Amino acid sequence: MKNFCFALTLIAGAGFFAQSTVSAQTVIADLYNDFAQPANTGWSYLWNPSGVTIGDGANYVPIPGTSAVAYNEVADAVSVGTAGGNGNNVNFLQAGGNLVSLRVIGGYDASVAGGDGIDHYAIARYTVQPGEAGDVTFESERINLQANAGNRIEAYKNDVLVDSFALPPNPAEFGAAVSLDFGTCAVGDNLDLAFLTPDNGATRNQRRMFISENFTHHFISTATSTVILGDVDMSGTVDFSDIPSFISVLQTGSFLAEADCNEDLAVDFADIPAFIDILQNQ
Repeated sequence: MKNFCFALTLIAGAGFFAQSTVSAQTVIADLYNDFAQPANTGWSYLWNPSGVTIGDGANYVPIPGTSAVAYNEVADAVSVGTAGGNGNNVNFLQAGGNLVSLRVIGGYDASVAGGDGIDHYAIARYTVQPGEAGDVTFESERINLQANAGNRIEAYKNDVLVDSFALPPNPAEFGAAVSLDFGTCAVGDNLDLAFLTPDNGATRNQRRMFISENFTHHFISTATSTVILGDVDMSGTVDFSDIPSFISVLQTGSFLAEADCNEDLAVDFADIPAFIDILQNQ
């Protein structure tokens, strides 16, 4: 280490910054694990009632809670309809008493006899919180469903459709992995998972999707930042004052992107030549 320090004192020059782009993935929310009544921070549970089309978020209506683990079945006389041999209320996001799975019954579609001609959705909305901005995706290992064709999940960012997923109709598959891309998101952006289940089942149990505890259902944010390689003291410039900080990181065996001068995702003695090269070009 003494020889290394002595070598650094012989370096002089000016004018060059080596920059690196670093991405970090963070799970910012989980559709299953975060479910609660009242809603946890960032979450709200909504639906689009009669006369309100999906994407008209200013006119969505909250789904009222009925207990610590459930949201109400909501009814709308205009949008209920009578198709499928069942006149029950339109059913939206709710949970079983033991929270083994969330049951999402995403309303009727526009083909329902006696309806208002509008698709009505169960909407789980997550609002991006401070520190969570980045490129956001929703990744579910598996969403299960009853033997029912036409189930789909649509992704809206600030009321604009950005992605969608149609679950397979084959009952033997009983569900599928789901990936939805919301693109680059800022703090305060509303990310809506809108569930729709066509009314082609004789009972409500045949018109539902299940979000199970056995799988993950994450919103994931990938934040990208620009790192100045060699700027180990985080001053915004690379100079001789970075030498003690670089040595300290080496001695402690910790990781700092600015000290990972050879960009191999580790800070060790292999970074010394690259650090010297960066200093020589200052």
